[in-house]
Amino acid sequence: MSHRRKVLAAGLLLLICSAAERAPATTGKVEAVGYGGSSTGGWICGPVGRAKYAGGAVNARFSKREPTARQIGAGTGEVGVALEQEEVTVVACDEDPCTVGESLGDDVHFGTHAEGGHQWKNTAIEGGIMVWSGTTDDGEREALALPEASIRMGVLHKANAVLGFGSSSATTLRRPGGYVGAELKPGSSVEIDAYLGLVRSGPGSFDDTHARGDLVIRVPIADDVKLRAGGSVGDSPVDLSWEASGGVVAEF
Repeated sequence: MSHRRKVLAAGLLLLICSAAERAPATTGKVEAVGYGGSSTGGWICGPVGRAKYAGGAVNARFSKREPTARQIGAGTGEVGVALEQEEVTVVACDEDPCTVGESLGDDVHFGTHAEGGHQWKNTAIEGGIMVWSGTTDDGEREALALPEASIRMGVLHKANAVLGFGSSSATTLRRPGGYVGAELKPGSSVEIDAYLGLVRSGPGSFDDTHARGDLVIRVPIADDVKLRAGGSVGDSPVDLSWEASGGVVAEF
């Protein structure tokens, strides 16, 4: 091989290595959660109902590696789906005909969302759409779709605040609303998320909203695997709404 060809081959090899080093690498996490709870709220033209539910959700979040000083920004994406078995009972009546304690039956409901966005070193903006189902005051299932959006500011992946409308976590894919929160990583691996919002409450698709607070903790149990535990409480016209959840998170 001539000297010129050797130089060209070496240059090409350096170019390939440099491109590979600069190529954006995708990271993310997949969260699988089981949960159950009770949510009470009224229909716009009807009584107050209590929804007792149990189900599961899978939520996946993807992004390029954390932006550096040489990297202007990175794309992000998130998709999730939830299925719940829900039993609806009338718990308060404003007018007849209505019977307190009447069961409106049980049904399987769903919630899903998809969003994308862009993150910089200290800011991330995302938007998308979510679709979920609820129960009418006649006991029928109906679906509703709304846009969702969020903005995060702070030291991303370490300590940041979030303001958004939509789903704040995997267990709220059927209970959207406006929320504020903090997402913290105080140690090398433990994660703590706290949210406070005005969200969908009760069995209706979006007939009633009430305040709800959520706390989620993720603790590592192996390389790239964490256990997730969470809970929420919220006010309602009749009694306290609540939820408990547990699951596993796989990171890559």
